[in-house]
Amino acid sequence: MRWNRLTALAVLVPALLIGCAAPPQPNPLRNAHFGDLHVHTRFSMDAYIFDVRATPDDAYRFARGAPLVHPAGTRAISTAT
Repeated sequence: MRWNRLTALAVLVPALLIGCAAPPQPNPLRNAHFGDLHVHTRFSMDAYIFDVRATPDDAYRFARGAPLVHPAGTRAISTAT
């Protein structure tokens, strides 16, 4: 019985120590960003229900900082830099 406990410790302790390694640093060039840049276009089924008529070109210009007019008449401005 003692041999089984030592074997289990010999296997589990290194596995636990490997899991405690520091996580990799985020790569700013490959991070997914949501929020201000998330825009539905007229090709989206749920956007059609809410009368959104923005094109993919409009969404691209919005992501670059240009204002986008919401169907309700409000003007949205991206805060992304």
